[in-house]
Amino acid sequence: MTSVVRGTHWHILHVTLVLTTQRGRSSYASNLATALQRRARSQSTMLLHPAMVGFCVAPTGAWQIFARLHLSRCMPKSEEAVRLLREGLPPSEIAARLNTSAADVMRHLCLKVGEGDLRRSDIVFSIDSRLRHAIEEIIAAQNAASMRLVANELRRRGFDANRLDVRIYLRYRRARVVLGDLYELVRNIEVRLHRFIKEAFIQEYGEDGWWRGGIPDRIRADCAAVRERDSDPADDAYCYTTLINLREILDKQWSVLGPRLPKKIQSDKKEFLDALKRLNGIRNAVMHPVRNDRFTDDDFEFVRSLEHQLGELRVQPRAESPLQPEQPPREQDQSKPQSQEQARDSNPPEQPKAA
Repeated sequence: MTSVVRGTHWHILHVTLVLTTQRGRSSYASNLATALQRRARSQSTMLLHPAMVGFCVAPTGAWQIFARLHLSRCMPKSEEAVRLLREGLPPSEIAARLNTSAADVMRHLCLKVGEGDLRRSDIVFSIDSRLRHAIEEIIAAQNAASMRLVANELRRRGFDANRLDVRIYLRYRRARVVLGDLYELVRNIEVRLHRFIKEAFIQEYGEDGWWRGGIPDRIRADCAAVRERDSDPADDAYCYTTLINLREILDKQWSVLGPRLPKKIQSDKKEFLDALKRLNGIRNAVMHPVRNDRFTDDDFEFVRSLEHQLGELRVQPRAESPLQPEQPPREQDQSKPQSQEQARDSNPPEQPKAA
């Protein structure tokens, strides 16, 4: 496929056509591609080839032509901006790298936040930690978060900070932003661990034996008691396990669960269990905001790092050995002498002769 770029931005074409006819399929496809090529040239996008138009047969037997043409850049600016952000570049450097405006970069990043591919806290923590700490110190000392005040104080302290990065941090540092993302991160970790443990035990002990075979007696009893007190109980008592319960299960069943964890985690059991203990403390603080617990950047970075290490945390299916074809029994080689037992079995004893 060839492409022609005449403008800065490439447009996106998304065309869906359905034709229920028995004739003229190839000619229609060719005409369709030609028409789309004209439209692409007029919008300075891409040239199409008739081979991009595909056919399929509907269950009713009628031919349907579907032309779904998604024409976009191989890596749009929004994707490139997210990639650079995840590499640790702040918005100001991303704008310089992409040779675009700061407003354009933030528009791309906010688009990805809206699509769920990015969190607002990811934008916050892309800004250098020294700059973030300096801003927090200024806000605590001045008891104000004015952009002008913070920028002037940073300049006085010798920080050559980009005003865009300062403005973005002041906007997204608020508790409703950071704590909202922190809650989501903690929730993701707990849900993944909960699902992973059950999947691993089902693989190890089977559908009928995983509950008794994998879950310790005390935790089973606690879950059953909590379920009994619930006015609207869940179907599965396992739903009542807490994060600290999951940690205990991992500790006692490490021989089963450890080898199924990511390589980096299974290499140090103590470090992982300590991390879950710290995570539980952060979780309790997030779930009980009236305690007015304060979270540090280190706490947030710790949770983000743990979630990244765990990944999707799925149990891999066991590789089944291929079935070996059944070998037919080998015939006795007549050329080899028989053993005494074989000779005795093959030659029945002679019957005594009648007198």
